[in-house]
Order: sequence, then structure tokens, then C-alpha cells
Amino acid sequence: PMIWSTRLMQVMIACVYLFSLPRKLTSDVAWLNGDAFFFAVVSDHWSRWPWKWMFFHHWLWALFTYGAIAAEGLFPIVVWFRRTRVPAVLLMAVFQIMIAVMLDNVAFFSMSMVTTFWVFIPGETSRRWVATAKRRLVRHGTSQSNALPPLSNSTV
Repeated sequence: PMIWSTRLMQVMIACVYLFSLPRKLTSDVAWLNGDAFFFAVVSDHWSRWPWKWMFFHHWLWALFTYGAIAAEGLFPIVVWFRRTRVPAVLLMAVFQIMIAVMLDNVAFFSMSMVTTFWVFIPGETSRRWVATAKRRLVRHGTSQSNALPPLSNSTV
């Protein structure tokens, strides 16, 4: 059926995280001791974050490092369950956007990953979100002619 092309894309996206995390944990001790985020943010090569002083507290960079490990480790599992799918996608989107904002030279990859997460959101859910956004725009003073175009029932 038509679902297999979508399913293949979903599996490939999950594999990015499934296979990258073990590599990080075995090739760089900074991920294990919680220092990876600190080294990235204070590095002149990687960081675009202007307030580096914020990360001179060990608990903060350890929280970000271990949070990244947890998010990358759990995403390939929890994204397959209907109840946790949307929160997992939103969490990973925020995570990748945060990386794009804070780190230099990885923004294209991070934003590419954000766009691929939509493949996990069912079409009917996306259409419902767009319809809700459209109603809110119209309700808050946006004229009907400036609102989002009508939804098509065709699939892409």
C-alpha cells in the first residue's frame, strides 16, 4: 500500500537517532560525563551563542547534555506510539531548533531534521491543526481574504 513509502522515511529518521547515540557515547567521553554541551557552547569553532557565561554552571550544561542523550535515545522508541508521538516530535523539533540557534555549522542539518519530523504526524492531524489555526486567525480580526487558503481533500 501507499503507507510503505511513508513508513520507510519514518524508519530512516528514527535510525538517524538510533545509530548516532551509541556512536556519541562510545567515541566521546564528554557525553558520558555531561560536558559535551559545555564544550560545544564555549567553543569558538562551534558556538554562535553570545551569552557563554550562562553555561559556566556545571548543572546547566550537564542538564542539556543528558537531556540530549535522553531525547535522542527515547525518540526512536516513543515516536511509534500514538500517545507519545506528537510530544516526541515537538520535543525533537525544539531540540533541533535549539541546536540550530546555539551552534554554528549545523543549522542546515538541524532544520532539515525539523522538516522531516512532519512525516510522523498523520495527515488528518495536520489538517486539523491548520483548520484550528485558520479559525483563530479569522476570529482574531484577520479578514477572511487574508486567512489561510481552504484545505484540499487530496493527499500529496
